[in-house]
Amino acid sequence: MAHIKRKSNGKYLVQWTKENGQRATATAPTKEEANALAASAQSKVFRAKYGVIAKDEAAWAAAEGMPLSQHVEDWHCAMQDKGGTGEHVERYRRLVRDVLLDGCGFRMISDLEAGPVQRWIAGKGEDWSDASCNHAVKAVRSFARWLHEHGRASRNRLVLVKQRNIGDGEHPRGELLAEEFEKIVEAADSGPHRYGLSGIERGMLYRMKMYTGFRTTHLAKLTPESFRLDCAMPDVVRPATGDNKAKHRKVHPIPVDLAAMLLHWLAARLKGKPVFDLPKWRLPNIIRMWRADLAAAGVPEINAAGERRTFNALRHTGISRVVRAAGHKAGQEFAGHSTPRLTLQTYSHLTAEDHAKTLAALPVVPKTGAAQALQSVGKVGPNGSAPVQLEPTGEAATLKPKTPDFSGVSRVGRAGIEPATHGFSVHCSTS
Repeated sequence: MAHIKRKSNGKYLVQWTKENGQRATATAPTKEEANALAASAQSKVFRAKYGVIAKDEAAWAAAEGMPLSQHVEDWHCAMQDKGGTGEHVERYRRLVRDVLLDGCGFRMISDLEAGPVQRWIAGKGEDWSDASCNHAVKAVRSFARWLHEHGRASRNRLVLVKQRNIGDGEHPRGELLAEEFEKIVEAADSGPHRYGLSGIERGMLYRMKMYTGFRTTHLAKLTPESFRLDCAMPDVVRPATGDNKAKHRKVHPIPVDLAAMLLHWLAARLKGKPVFDLPKWRLPNIIRMWRADLAAAGVPEINAAGERRTFNALRHTGISRVVRAAGHKAGQEFAGHSTPRLTLQTYSHLTAEDHAKTLAALPVVPKTGAAQALQSVGKVGPNGSAPVQLEPTGEAATLKPKTPDFSGVSRVGRAGIEPATHGFSVHCSTS
């Protein structure tokens, strides 16, 4: 039988004995919820004791007896069996373990709560971008949905974990100026080792990110064999990553000046090995590495327009410049997008010069006599002269405001506090 006791903080403590003889407790904010919880617990114990427990509840109880880490591994195998690409499956598995097991400390299915998960992901905002936080949300929600759909949980416990709205973020994505990029590369080349990369390696990484538009996953898989530099049109082969973004190999041309630098730099790299030894636990350390080089170069992460220039701003800048110089199709090919919609909406930026060209393409503003008159009212005249005042013409010129005529009206004088009221036997201010 369940017992209900009110606590000193106003909440209600429910205690009952489970079907295996163990004592269980739970807290409810109101008496009505405590009564409902007690009734549900007693009903479950009764049905389990007399063998009338539902099949689903038996499956839920069996799943609750397994550690959460085992469920994560089963989910990982299920994604592989479904045909998920290797890197995508492994990334989601790592995110779920980092968020639920290591971050929030959950050990059983019953421990899963949306609130702690949302707060933990929000606390990573300093190290993770909005997109990375949303990837973590998608991963944990996918895992919780799998638990519910495969009969391991009575409900989706993480359905209320929400993604961030990237489009309306506090700081939209920004583009780097040419002089800012030059300062960053110069600071990296002459800087110390950061997160396993020397200054020269970071400088080459930033150049490759800008002049190829490669994603970080592609840069991490480049080997010396990926480059063809001793030809009239140097190029680099974008490796297949196995994920859902640009997963096919593709030949990408590179500038001749960059090829000359790479030719000497790659001579010291081992064949068959990645040319960029990117930091372990890649994303947070790359963000820290980028911010350190920004600070060394004296380039603010957030520009005067309120735009944030992250590590991916190198890719954004390259795509935007290609779109402006060679058109949308060239920008799409450079970015490796399957559709130009993403290229135009997310990865291309307009400058003040672009806006000026847009206005120049419009027809000349018609200047009629009435429009010129309206423009001159209350404005400073040409060459800083005084404002032009329009004079009324025609019948309007003969219409002048009339001043009321008060001649013949006697003035009322003062007498005490109030004016004297003549013509009455009793005066307000006298007698």
